[in-house]
Amino acid sequence: MRIEDEIIEHCLYYLEEKDTKKAKSEDCLDVLADYLEDSDIDLKYIYHELLVIHLLENYKTNRLSLMESIFKKVSPKLYHVYKLMKNGKEVYIGQSINVSARLKKHLDKDFDEILICQCRNKDEMDNLENYLILKILPKLNNKVFLDKARCFEENPFSFEFKKLEDLDYDFIPCMWNVSKSVDSEKYLYRYPYFVKNKYNITPAWKLRCKDKEEN
Repeated sequence: MRIEDEIIEHCLYYLEEKDTKKAKSEDCLDVLADYLEDSDIDLKYIYHELLVIHLLENYKTNRLSLMESIFKKVSPKLYHVYKLMKNGKEVYIGQSINVSARLKKHLDKDFDEILICQCRNKDEMDNLENYLILKILPKLNNKVFLDKARCFEENPFSFEFKKLEDLDYDFIPCMWNVSKSVDSEKYLYRYPYFVKNKYNITPAWKLRCKDKEEN
């Protein structure tokens, strides 16, 4: 059994245990923290599999707070560079590991489109952001780190910026009022991400909505 599946089984034991005294949340989270010290663990896989279980409601409702705590611990870090556009021109370039939260801070800016690019790691994100700011000089960016911009040695054209609805990643950030443009059949929703619906499941909330419509 791969270690990721072992972690999932560990979490499910505590989530499905009715006796909360026997299966204390603190015990579950402490052991989970020990597991996660291994830097090679595939957090995206764990997050996705637990999300599917969460949406299908294969756990006891009295453990909802524990499920939330588990999700916070296994939430993968996603490195993004984004562009705020106005009339097809870059007005601001930024970066974040939580684009949805960061964009809320830009509501005072005048833009009509958001483009996003996913990077492999933090260094790549830092270097690409500063390289683009130095080359494009967006009017709303007021500083650039030259050392990071000069560290960028990749082909800039290999980094494709796309609209939210055109992205085809396993994880897509939920970006406040533009989230409605994501294909709800292709992705599963759980803030702060849309997660690719690899198993073509129908979430329980959607089934309940369908039942109400039929009744």
